[in-house]
Amino acid sequence: MPSNAKQYAQAEALLVESAALLEHRLPAGHVDIAKVTARLAELRRRQGRLGDAASLYEKALRIMQAAWGPDDPQLLATLEPYSQALRASHDFVGAGRVDLQTMRIRVLQARSNARPRQG
Repeated sequence: MPSNAKQYAQAEALLVESAALLEHRLPAGHVDIAKVTARLAELRRRQGRLGDAASLYEKALRIMQAAWGPDDPQLLATLEPYSQALRASHDFVGAGRVDLQTMRIRVLQARSNARPRQG
């Protein structure tokens, strides 16, 4: 097994174990579960396992959106690689939906930053 493949396998085993432990110890829908799930999704995206990656990104985003809301800038770190995974698997409609959410968040950020400051 090449060195990178071995490292990916070790990282995947640790992430799967971490996710299982967090799901057992934390309440359902806890953001820490979503963060580990998103990291596992990213690993699988890098391995070319796009179907697995997309479903894990979806799971992570459901939890994050429930916790933070659909327009929270923290979502960008998960939305962008999710869109890449969808595009790589030729789901251009799904990638477009994700890109629209990403764009909405960026527009809201820009508006917030452009407001004149009082004081």
